[in-house]
Amino acid sequence: MRLRPLLLTLVACDILLLIAGAVAAFLPDISYTHLMLFNLESEFTLPAAYSGLKLALFACLAAIVTLGLDSRWARRAGLVWAAAFLFLAFDELGGIHERVALIIRHVWLDGRRPAPGTVHVGDLAASLVWILPGILLAILSSRLWRELQPGRFCLAVGAGIFVTGAFLIDGAGDALLAQKAHRILLEEGCEFLGLTVMIYGLCMFLSARPVTLTIGRNEEALPSAEPS
Repeated sequence: MRLRPLLLTLVACDILLLIAGAVAAFLPDISYTHLMLFNLESEFTLPAAYSGLKLALFACLAAIVTLGLDSRWARRAGLVWAAAFLFLAFDELGGIHERVALIIRHVWLDGRRPAPGTVHVGDLAASLVWILPGILLAILSSRLWRELQPGRFCLAVGAGIFVTGAFLIDGAGDALLAQKAHRILLEEGCEFLGLTVMIYGLCMFLSARPVTLTIGRNEEALPSAEPS
């Protein structure tokens, strides 16, 4: 498996979408079509679709890697990893946590936005959609750490970058960065780069320890026919 072209392709796509998103964020006179296609904050845009597809790709690679693990517990933990990232892919593509926030906000606030500087239960519930899988994955990581070699260093670094963007900057970014556009650009950049490094880590593992998938009957298990 040639990993360098894959890494360069993903990084190039990350940079291009971030540049397009920065243009949409910092140039208010940009065309409405460009703003709707490349807005980094909105759902159902090209960056959101790209992020969702990368999450789905990571989930598929994690499921394949699981087949090559020796420990039964590690295989189970790997399948949970794959299922969690597949859920996050659907969340990114379909805006599940945003819909949860809207429904709960409609029930408690009749659709109104919470007062500035306050945290509403709807926004808290929306955050739990990402936080709960993150906690579960952190617990299960200990069972996978010894098995995922080579590639575990890239997985650890990528996960740290991804968590920094998805949780730290997303949750406390307003206190760190005064301008919203800067916060969104840094948040999405960390998520893009972190996931790219994590995908590269799984590909390193598969390159060193290929997994063979057999579909169909096992010919060796069939009884040989006696010549007549």
